[in-house]
Amino acid sequence: MSNINFCINQNNFNSNPSFCQNNKSFQTQEHMESGIVQHDLLLLNNKKEKEKEKKSFFSTVLKGFMLTAGVALGLFCGYRIVEYYKPGFFKRIFNTQNKESKSIVEKSEQERTFLQKFNSHFKNYNGTSQEIEQLEKDYVLNGVKNREITEEQKEKFFVKIKSRKKIRDFNSKYDTQISLTPYGGIDSLVKAYKITNSDKEAKKAFNEILDNKIEKIENKIKVLENQKLDSKTLSKMDRTNDLLCSLKAIKKNLSKKNFYYVNYQNRIIKNEIKQESPYKTSLKNELGTTYNINLSTETFKALFDNNDILKQRAQDCYLVGTLNAIINNPEKRCEFYSMFSEDDKSIKFEFKNGFYVVFPKTEDGKPESLYKNNLSSLKGAMGYKMFEEAYLLYRLYHKNTTKENKKEIEKFSIKISKNSEEFQRILINNNKKSYNSLTDILRRSNFDDLINGGLIYEVAQSLFGSDTKSYCLQGCKYSEKTKELKKCTDDELSQVLEKLIEENKSVVVGRDKEDECDYNGATIAGEHFFVIRYYNPKTKEIHLFESNNPSKILILPLSKFNEEYGLLYGF
Repeated sequence: MSNINFCINQNNFNSNPSFCQNNKSFQTQEHMESGIVQHDLLLLNNKKEKEKEKKSFFSTVLKGFMLTAGVALGLFCGYRIVEYYKPGFFKRIFNTQNKESKSIVEKSEQERTFLQKFNSHFKNYNGTSQEIEQLEKDYVLNGVKNREITEEQKEKFFVKIKSRKKIRDFNSKYDTQISLTPYGGIDSLVKAYKITNSDKEAKKAFNEILDNKIEKIENKIKVLENQKLDSKTLSKMDRTNDLLCSLKAIKKNLSKKNFYYVNYQNRIIKNEIKQESPYKTSLKNELGTTYNINLSTETFKALFDNNDILKQRAQDCYLVGTLNAIINNPEKRCEFYSMFSEDDKSIKFEFKNGFYVVFPKTEDGKPESLYKNNLSSLKGAMGYKMFEEAYLLYRLYHKNTTKENKKEIEKFSIKISKNSEEFQRILINNNKKSYNSLTDILRRSNFDDLINGGLIYEVAQSLFGSDTKSYCLQGCKYSEKTKELKKCTDDELSQVLEKLIEENKSVVVGRDKEDECDYNGATIAGEHFFVIRYYNPKTKEIHLFESNNPSKILILPLSKFNEEYGLLYGF
């Protein structure tokens, strides 16, 4: 209905004014007071003005939104057009204004994509090195023509192609298998290096190849140093540093026994600590995760004064190997710190199941271990030594079946005031072996008899309460405990390691062969535990070190690793 007509007959309703209303005007009777009419008109006009203002506001907002969207769309289209005709133009402009434009930068998404296609295309190409070189150049030129890469990136690919030709020429002439990429392939490089001892021409060509690989890896490290630190970047830093050390070790022409071992580069351990209250410290690790530690900053520094991994005698390698794996894992390491707490008189270490050991403080408030004469087999920061003593009591308590002995150990553990002699007496009374004198236990055991023979999962369970995954490798020597286990193939082991690394697990491996193994000049110890530092699924190489010799890293091919080692543990 377009119009509304509402009429009241004056003859019928004399007491009320009559009016007619439509959507365009008001018609009033003459006897209506002019003030009332004006008042109604004013209200109506105000209402219309407010509606106009409301419509005007929304209209303005809508126009502003459309204008902004239009400008953004225009800029995006302009960006895409410029990038289409001149790829990398804006990136170059930005880099010229950036203070660090001269530093090494990560490859662009465009360059990485093309590199992946390039590597995939020439992965299994057959032909002479000259033929393949020309095909690679043609492929890159075609990439520039199709605007997949820039002219600047083309030159970088041509340098890459040149170095690949040198490697192909060397492999063809000397029957070697040096990797075309700068990463991995240490096994092949060691074998190629041996050829250079009797051939000057081979030595010159090999050094050129090696120098190129070293330069590429050093540039990669610079890129990683500028990236935000997370678990993946940290792992890349580790394996890249290991690889660089290995190449430089070969470059220095070391003796045969040093071909395969490379100098250990500490994981980037960064503990930022801040005192929150007398016995509470906030700790931020290298991944940026913050933990609350119930220790003063002074005590924390006294317990963990350095970030070095641990050394020890071989008898408790299972324990120290586990600790080294924990230290190399930022999350696990900080969880371990959190198991310590402090009050005015003592420092407490508490295991996952609630069993705890109290350590007294000195008169000036400093932490004090139970063995004053430093008989512990573990060589490292005091916090780890105190843990070893606590773990010794933990093992004795859980291995003893006598209630009397359990009560004695528990009573001693929670006691604040105790001394070295009392600790030694507890060890003698509760150890299954008998000793003729205190001197005998100090001479013969030195913790070895008392703490040896343990397993990785015992330590992980006591600390984190988590189940430890174990895997049987080809080198496992079957026993009653392991005869039912299925041995991993190389492919299965690769998947296991990749998953454990991806889940940020700590990984330890045992070798139960009695005899040592010599491989490319490196001696692999028998009946010993090792820590897995990194696994590279692309190059199929494993970085590991002996639990009692963390100063050297051994880089092994997956197949050799699977053949030599027995049981793998991830926690």
